[in-house]
Amino acid sequence: MEAETPAVETVIARDAIENVCAGRLDRIAEFYDEEFVDYVNGMVFRGHDEGRESIAFYQSLFSPLRFEVDEQVTEGDRVASRWTLYGTNRGRRVVLHGMVISRIRGGTGKCGVWTSISPS
Repeated sequence: MEAETPAVETVIARDAIENVCAGRLDRIAEFYDEEFVDYVNGMVFRGHDEGRESIAFYQSLFSPLRFEVDEQVTEGDRVASRWTLYGTNRGRRVVLHGMVISRIRGGTGKCGVWTSISPS
């Protein structure tokens, strides 16, 4: 049985998480709409500049920082992605699990993001 080709929205959401969220800040405009909103544990980050702040915060806590998408479900312009964050903090290995729901804006192919993190 042949594997299904993932929807364009699925690929965009995966690439955004595995590249930009892991620290490739030079690619933020490629994946995220200028008006995107990121909700993380009671904090709100809006637009590219604050998105960079959010990612820099994680980079300061976990080095090296890596995200891996574990599972995705796509419905229309929304993609639910379950992910795992890997990093090191104060010499200890850290693994966190979370989920992000990305809305891929029609015409732009970029994400507006709502995020929640649940520690493992």
